[in-house]
Amino acid sequence: MDTVAKILEKTLRKLPSAKKIKGQMIIDAWPEAVGEKISQKSRALSVENGILFVWVNDSVWAQHLSLQKRKIISQLHRLTATRLLKDVRFQVGGCPPDPEVAEVQPPDENWREAILEESELSTIDEALREARLSPDLEDKMRQLYIAQKQKNRWLLEQGKRPCIQCGMPVDSVREEEYCSCCSAES
Repeated sequence: MDTVAKILEKTLRKLPSAKKIKGQMIIDAWPEAVGEKISQKSRALSVENGILFVWVNDSVWAQHLSLQKRKIISQLHRLTATRLLKDVRFQVGGCPPDPEVAEVQPPDENWREAILEESELSTIDEALREARLSPDLEDKMRQLYIAQKQKNRWLLEQGKRPCIQCGMPVDSVREEEYCSCCSAES
């Protein structure tokens, strides 16, 4: 019998945006993987070709985290049930490139309140039906995909540029037309 992690991995591989979802899962898991103190001094930015790019407050933190790369990668793999990461690279200094939404936006502008179109919900349901998951896992995966779509919609509404290939929000750190996943594929 397959574990939930194996079923999730198989399901993610079947979906067209699997790499993007896994990359976002890794970015979202960063604070939990490194702890509160380190997450206040750093921010996961993007995942490209198995490399996690992280903004760090200063070179001392970059050095400290560089010495813990293996431990951080293991922790992220454990938290996200993926084996996508090969390396972590650190960008040092300046202001955090993408401040927390809660610090910038009033609390009533919550990304979880973004309303999805019926066609988006149908696409999610169809992909999950084809994966033939247990009802519990299917429900959890549906919640995950809906949350991801809501966050992407909200980011686009807040002024993030859409990727010209897939429509996902483009990382504000780079002046590119493609998101990190699409630029890695080309």
